[in-house]
Amino acid sequence: MRTIGFGENTPKTSLGKILTTVLLLSNVAFFSFLVSLVTTKMRIVLERIKMGKVGKLTLKGHIVLCGFTKSTEIVIEEMLRRKGSKKKIILVTQKPNPDINGVIYVNGDFSDVKVLKMVNIKESSMCVVFAEHRKGDEPRTVDMRTTLTIFNIENTSSKVHTIAEIIDKDNAAIITERIKGDEIIYKETTDANLISTCIRHPHIGSMIYELVNIEGQVIKEKKSKDFGLKKKTEYVFFKKHGIEKGVTFLGFIDENNKSFLAPKNSEIVSLEDRLIYLDEN
Repeated sequence: MRTIGFGENTPKTSLGKILTTVLLLSNVAFFSFLVSLVTTKMRIVLERIKMGKVGKLTLKGHIVLCGFTKSTEIVIEEMLRRKGSKKKIILVTQKPNPDINGVIYVNGDFSDVKVLKMVNIKESSMCVVFAEHRKGDEPRTVDMRTTLTIFNIENTSSKVHTIAEIIDKDNAAIITERIKGDEIIYKETTDANLISTCIRHPHIGSMIYELVNIEGQVIKEKKSKDFGLKKKTEYVFFKKHGIEKGVTFLGFIDENNKSFLAPKNSEIVSLEDRLIYLDEN
């Protein structure tokens, strides 16, 4: 108290000096105890976060990635590199923490409803389920876990856009016919189709890879109304518009999310339909 200007007296008697000494030492011990308590608690919290043992998340509009594979790493790198994106990325897996800056790691079985609720899947904007292999897994086991995850997500909220990576195309029927998942990526079929296409058309492989190159951002999209249209029109209009503006249209995706690749000239495009194109400029 004297040090900060609120005290004028010092102990004169032996008893006073002893009591003052005890008081000072007890204050130091108490303060040290508080510091130790706080630092221990912080260390426990940080360790739990590092191990992926987090409480229920209250995020909204975030993106949930289920399963950690090489494909997951590439997707995360692209998402973190994308400028202007402020959406939080949640990675759910039982594999050890990959410790990636900008990603919230949650250790858990993503096919478990409780884990999905913990990451607030209902309020997420998108969920991608990767074909994550675990020790002793067969392709069918991996696909069934993916199917169960999509089923649990759709039951929780059908508004969440789901993308499922399936190994065997035959295992995907239940997702498309019964569960109504949004998108399915056929892992082996995609590779096989690409190889078959290269056999029929040698050297086309590099062109296809350039088309889906995530760094170059070749493919773009706009709604039909963003091209200045006031009413629905035939697809041939965009072909002519593309020639004038140096844009190559590949097709469009309608309001029901049905895609049309290289549609006929007479195909009708509504104002809310999304035009997919390559910008040559």
